[in-house]
Amino acid sequence: MARPATTNVEKRRPGRYGYGDGLWLEATTPTRRAWFLRYTRRGKARMMSLGDARHIDLREGREKATDAQKLLAQDIDPLDDRRARREADAVAKVRQTTFS
Repeated sequence: MARPATTNVEKRRPGRYGYGDGLWLEATTPTRRAWFLRYTRRGKARMMSLGDARHIDLREGREKATDAQKLLAQDIDPLDDRRARREADAVAKVRQTTFS
């Protein structure tokens, strides 16, 4: 599969477009696009959102996908890792809250 050109990201019609190594751009409407990483973990297909294409360009999308793939290489599910980090941040935020 040929990789789509980077300049075409903003002009994509609704659909899914592969950019290689599991990185996908999903355009749901002419103005709404998001980056996703598709991967399999223990035989189950997973899809991880990497962010809105209005705020994250192709280069950043590839960097985020590479970071997630590094976790997969260490046998860590990037979705589970993200969820654990968010929960830890929420707990830390609650612990900082004090009532005087």
